[in-house]
Amino acid sequence: MSRRTIPLAIAAAGLAWASACGDGTTEPPPDPPRPTTVTVSPKTVQLTALGETVQLTTEVRDQYDQVMVGVRVVWRTSNDKVAAVSGAGMVTAMADGTATITAVARGARGTAQITVADRERAALEALYHATGGPEWKLKSHWLSNWPLYLWHGVRTDTAGRVVELQLVNNRLTGTIPPEIWNLTELRQLSLSGNDLSGEISPALGNLAELVSLSLGLNSNLGGEIPPEIANLAKLERLWMPGAGLTGPIPPELGELPRLRDVWLQGNDLTGTIPPELGNLQELGVLFLDGNNLSGSIPPELGNLSSLAILTLDGNPLTGAIPPELGRLTQLGTLYLDATTLSGPIPPELGNLPNIRRLSLGGQLTGPIPPELGNLATLEYLHIGPTTLTGAIPPELGNLANLTILYVKGGYGITGSIPPELWNLGNLQHLTLAETGLTGSIPPGIGSLSNLEYLQLVQAPGDFGRRGAALTGPLPSELGQLSKLVRLRIGHHAFTGPLPPELGNLSNLEELTVAQAQGGQSRDGIGLTGAIPPELGKLSRLKAIWLDSNRLSGTLPSDLGSLPALKEFLVANNDLEGLVPDSFLNLDLKWFMWNNNPLCLPDTPAFRAWRGRIPSTAGSYCQGSATAAARSARYTATQAITVEPLVVCPVSDGSGINEAGRLGLADYMIGMSSGQVSHSAVIRCLGKPPAWP
Repeated sequence: MSRRTIPLAIAAAGLAWASACGDGTTEPPPDPPRPTTVTVSPKTVQLTALGETVQLTTEVRDQYDQVMVGVRVVWRTSNDKVAAVSGAGMVTAMADGTATITAVARGARGTAQITVADRERAALEALYHATGGPEWKLKSHWLSNWPLYLWHGVRTDTAGRVVELQLVNNRLTGTIPPEIWNLTELRQLSLSGNDLSGEISPALGNLAELVSLSLGLNSNLGGEIPPEIANLAKLERLWMPGAGLTGPIPPELGELPRLRDVWLQGNDLTGTIPPELGNLQELGVLFLDGNNLSGSIPPELGNLSSLAILTLDGNPLTGAIPPELGRLTQLGTLYLDATTLSGPIPPELGNLPNIRRLSLGGQLTGPIPPELGNLATLEYLHIGPTTLTGAIPPELGNLANLTILYVKGGYGITGSIPPELWNLGNLQHLTLAETGLTGSIPPGIGSLSNLEYLQLVQAPGDFGRRGAALTGPLPSELGQLSKLVRLRIGHHAFTGPLPPELGNLSNLEELTVAQAQGGQSRDGIGLTGAIPPELGKLSRLKAIWLDSNRLSGTLPSDLGSLPALKEFLVANNDLEGLVPDSFLNLDLKWFMWNNNPLCLPDTPAFRAWRGRIPSTAGSYCQGSATAAARSARYTATQAITVEPLVVCPVSDGSGINEAGRLGLADYMIGMSSGQVSHSAVIRCLGKPPAWP
């Protein structure tokens, strides 16, 4: 309507009013509508994060208290450094403080009060001050005026609310301040790998948006897991290993329907495993090992249809292994060793179609179920220590993917080593320790072409006391194990020679074939013959332990060319002669040759060499070691004391070596062979030689 038509309209309205009255009087026409009040909504606003926004709206009424539509409104702010406002009434928090937002419509106006209190920034600043921020490893932009999303480890949403806080392995110390629990938009809180202390506040339950909570590897954190964790309905990951946690596992964990990963290992949690955990249908990982949990394994865990990893080892759990665990079709790892579980191994465990790692131990009884041979995907099988009985089932030879087989601590496990084990072409580690196995090592062992670690040992001193041991010679086929790195055979009753074919094991780093310990005599038991010089080809060999056998002959000088050798133990054998000069090339840490008719040459070079070896046991000798051997057997702490060497003039040369040296050993060998007379020795030494 134009300016000219407005008066015409008013005049027409006046005529109509006058004619309608009929009494000849006239009244002035009503004023046109105009804005008289402006109401802003909301009237008061508190913004808690910089960048947070709020949309203001207005209602404009005229003098007749009628709502006016389409009236232009102009927005203004009293402090644009605190709160900025757009032409459409969108307010944005800029800094802590207060501001008045005014809406103006043709002179009428309304206001809203805006308070900006950056709770997000305040919470982060509190964390910095409470946890030794100046000493943090990474802290770029912290305490600055930069937007929070530029602070190290902080991520915000479009409204400026903190949604991620990641300060892993960042040298935080002290306690978590209560302000952190005000970050109600947090989805990920990762403060693991620091040195935080104090208990976890029940205010943790305020973080209703939290998806991932990582406070692990803070060993001084301590305290209990608050039951308020049940408020975290969106939680998917709980990562708190090694956090010093105590008390029970709250059954409220079973109320978190999205929970997928639970890592609570390495704490000091007590009480029983809540059966409510069986409600977590999304749970894929449950680490509870290394705590102090007691009681039985709840059969409800068999309901966890998504579970891939279950570790309960290292807890004093009791009772039987629930057969319901055999229903966990997605399970790939099951660790139940280092417990006090009892009863038989349920054959239902043979139904796990995806199992790759299985470890069982405790006070289990009965046989190893042959059904374990059905686990086609199994790569790791650890059994022991246990009190199982019976033979090793030959069905284990069906485990084509097995790389590690470890059976230990069941002296009730009897019989021989089943030859079917040699079908395990992928086997890399074989341990059969502290068992009641008897018989010999079958030559078929040479077919394990991928074997890197072979351990066939009994506990020291068990031979005779338990009356079971492997016997017979070591098969030469051991030399076909081209990838072998460690060969440990000990405290059994093997006889025969050390196979020279072991010199073909070019990757070997450790060779242990020890029998009884401490020099205890076991007539007719132990390896015999010489140490094969072929061992000198093993350039990677770091340790040779051949103690407590019946090895004889001299030490091969070839062993002195082993560049990596650090440990050489041949105590309690029948070795003789002198330690070869080539040994001076070895940089040993251990050298034990005691209880042998074997001597270390008493020369400055050997004394200096021995002085560089941290741990030695054995004796020096002079002249012929064979003669010294006839005089005594020496213990680990005795040194051979002999007559000092004397240089005698070479007259008839009888019994005197090329250097003209004469000592006790020469005297003994000379007297026994009739080559040296007692009087000739007296003439040279000036007195009879002294006995050791």
